[in-house]
Amino acid sequence: VVVEAAVSAPEQAAASRPTASMSAMFLRMVCASVKYVAIVTTRDADLVPIRSSALSWRIMNAPNTGTVPLVAVVGYGRFGRALTDLLTSSGVPVRAFDTAAAVPEEIRSADLAELVEDADVVVVATPIPSTRATLNDLRPHLTADHLVIDVGSVKRAPMQALQDVLGSDIPWAATHPLFGPVNIARGDRPLRAVVCTNETHPGAVGRARNLYERIGCDV
Repeated sequence: VVVEAAVSAPEQAAASRPTASMSAMFLRMVCASVKYVAIVTTRDADLVPIRSSALSWRIMNAPNTGTVPLVAVVGYGRFGRALTDLLTSSGVPVRAFDTAAAVPEEIRSADLAELVEDADVVVVATPIPSTRATLNDLRPHLTADHLVIDVGSVKRAPMQALQDVLGSDIPWAATHPLFGPVNIARGDRPLRAVVCTNETHPGAVGRARNLYERIGCDV
């Protein structure tokens, strides 16, 4: 649902709290039956996830809001293959790179530089012990426009590697998909995923959440 409103940013923020204003009442009425509302102002557009039962909203920070992100997957093992299939079936463009596994030609990148060029999200799907080395290899090719996420089943070591290698310069989020290739193959729904909080890059958390929700996950 798209709601057009020629309002300033402070007015948008005020409208996001329960008030007696007609605009707030209208938006709450609309939001009671939908999951996302794009509030289009004279300056930009923001994707606002709605929790209508609590009448609480929060703007998720994501570049290219409303567009489908291009996802680059590093690692084409069992989970990397399954994830690329899930992304593709969800209408998300994807490309992949692996130094050992055979990647289909239609999504294969020649190297890491080509892989991340113009990508919005970079998924590190290599084995957990190689997370730090993979991030070090990626680092020269990353910019502040990228979002880097891991998909490891443990979080302490990968989170430390993300912090050490990417720090405050490159947005990152530690995530844990609570599903595997078998769940994807047999069509289990809803899939579930955990996105860890990140005080260094709070906006990255929203971007990661948006990606998982786009592919059908409860987060």
